[in-house]
Amino acid sequence: MSDTALMTLRSELPPAPESVGQARHLIAALLEGADRADVTDTVTLLASETITNAVLYARTQIGVSCEVRPDRVRVEITDQAPSDPDLSFRDREWATGCGLTMVDQMAASWGIYATTTGKAVWFEIVEEGTSELGESTDQTIDLTN
Repeated sequence: MSDTALMTLRSELPPAPESVGQARHLIAALLEGADRADVTDTVTLLASETITNAVLYARTQIGVSCEVRPDRVRVEITDQAPSDPDLSFRDREWATGCGLTMVDQMAASWGIYATTTGKAVWFEIVEEGTSELGESTDQTIDLTN
């Protein structure tokens, strides 16, 4: 099992609703080009959820990276807001607050870490049979220090 990325995408997007669709399109094209159409629906759904969080709550420039490796796909979304996502927030009236719950249930692993300018939320989808799904790691860290 190699850690070498076969294909990589890096993009900076504005904190605008249309950035969600743009990122989804870029990631889908990358996965198609890497012959990983088998995970496109899951990866683009979870990417949409995490990017939507950045648009709605961080309201800063959004970094999107996607690495396709032989055994997994890793997506990382960065923003410039230092605050941790509120994992307990859920607004039933607006049907919001479920994104990270979906990531937790569908990704093989995921987490949040501080960057020099804010935070990053990442997740990995693995090739079927290489890891148990739904096991999250490094979910939250203290960003106040």
